[in-house]
Amino acid sequence: KLLEFAGTPYTNYLLDHYSRAIKERAFPLLMLCSLIIILLVSRNLWTALGIFLPALFAAPISLVPIKLFFGSVNMVSSIVPLMAFSITLALNFHLYFSIIRTKSFTLAWREKGRPITLMILTTSVGFGSLVVAPITVISQFGMLLAVLIPILSLYSLAWFYLCSDFLLNNALTLKRFFPLDRLIAPLVTYSLPRKWIVILMIGSSILGIWAAGRIEVITDATRYFPEDNGIKASIDSVHQRVVGIPLYDILIELPSERLTPGDIIKFDRLERKLVTLLPPQLKADQLLSANSMVKSANKVYSGLDILPSSLPAYQLLWGRLKEGIRGSYPINDHYKMSLLGVPVNFADYHQGLEIVRNYLDRQGISYQINGIYYNLMISQKAMITILTQSFLIALLVVGLIASLYLRKASLFFIFLIVNIGPAFLALFVSYLLNLSLNIATVMTYSIAMGMIVDSSFHMLHALRSGGHRGFEYYLTTTILPIVSSSLLLIGSVILLGANQFLPIRQFGINLGIILFFGLLFDLYILPSLLLGHNRIKESVSES
Repeated sequence: KLLEFAGTPYTNYLLDHYSRAIKERAFPLLMLCSLIIILLVSRNLWTALGIFLPALFAAPISLVPIKLFFGSVNMVSSIVPLMAFSITLALNFHLYFSIIRTKSFTLAWREKGRPITLMILTTSVGFGSLVVAPITVISQFGMLLAVLIPILSLYSLAWFYLCSDFLLNNALTLKRFFPLDRLIAPLVTYSLPRKWIVILMIGSSILGIWAAGRIEVITDATRYFPEDNGIKASIDSVHQRVVGIPLYDILIELPSERLTPGDIIKFDRLERKLVTLLPPQLKADQLLSANSMVKSANKVYSGLDILPSSLPAYQLLWGRLKEGIRGSYPINDHYKMSLLGVPVNFADYHQGLEIVRNYLDRQGISYQINGIYYNLMISQKAMITILTQSFLIALLVVGLIASLYLRKASLFFIFLIVNIGPAFLALFVSYLLNLSLNIATVMTYSIAMGMIVDSSFHMLHALRSGGHRGFEYYLTTTILPIVSSSLLLIGSVILLGANQFLPIRQFGINLGIILFFGLLFDLYILPSLLLGHNRIKESVSES
């Protein structure tokens, strides 16, 4: 026999199931792949463990504040350990390659301390901008990582300070552990001509703005589950055949502060009209109110599905209902009615909301529309706007930090071009891949703004002040950690693409796309804009 389920507890059970998949599959796979990559690069087990272990320990450390302040993880906060691991490992790559080149943690910090500090700060800002989100789990996610990133970074710095001698003793020579000239140098020797950069920026801006208005916004939580397992169909079936969810809870103020016979007749007429006005996609042909429940009670006692003819009879039947039900649908001071239907996306919901409001306004009724589903839909609509604002906040703060560091208008302009372009291109690719804007993907642009600027700071620092060190030094201390840490971050978020829950899956894919474009812009566009020609190797010459 086919069983169908619906309701908030069942939805929470499903969310818990998909969040466990991150902990049980995505995270172990990420750790294994990361360790293998580090081993391939370092070719030494002890060195690999020295790089890997701080990031591994960062994951359980990130769970401590979740346990202390929130008690348990949810669908969004379950990503925190994965992000803590990936970001810490990215920092570790920068520290390790600088230490083995300078032969000292102190010298490495003297050389790379400023871009590393900016890297930590801007990544924290990117996550911290999510605090303005109207949905609690998203603001908590942003706040957690904004605080954790500096703490974990200090922990990682202390680790490398204490273990630098151990790492140096076990590190292979650069020529032995990685063939730089043969594998990496050809990839970063050339950059794009400026005329192509202009064409690329104009084209990506146009395509990104065009795509932004065409990407579907999904607020219907039932569409977040996989289509092939029939969860949405099952939930909709229950709501259609048994009882729907309260789409619109309408609270009407009673002029006389108590229900009168005239009010009963007026509200009955109002209710019968409302269920006929709503569009069919809402399937809101059910209504719950004091009137509807008294009708049902009257049918049990008299066999007639009508309202009783007198107020005392009405009140007698009303008094036979459970106290909890009477408390939820008052008949003193206010009168409440709930239009029931199936979960829908915001566009359909908003259409029905406008119909309800227009009709009630024409009746001259003093009313309020409220309810759990109403607040969820309104907050998710506001979420798109507010999280767009959070991206602008991240851009503003990161831009301010960059301007204080660069202290030159032309450099600041280059910085903005290199770090805004990936967002436009990612919007267009997201449209091509049929990705959506939802509760998770709207976070990616704020987060990415804090992450993609990391490599830009390292590149600007190296190209402005490190050219005299030579091309191999530039490759070792700048390009190799940027490429390895960026690919690791991209790989870690792309792993979330295997999760069956749509917001988490598309969050990983979308963030991976932005980080990938950010890496390409840093490697091929930033050097050309900064140096003014195509051959990087000629500028970063041997001393």
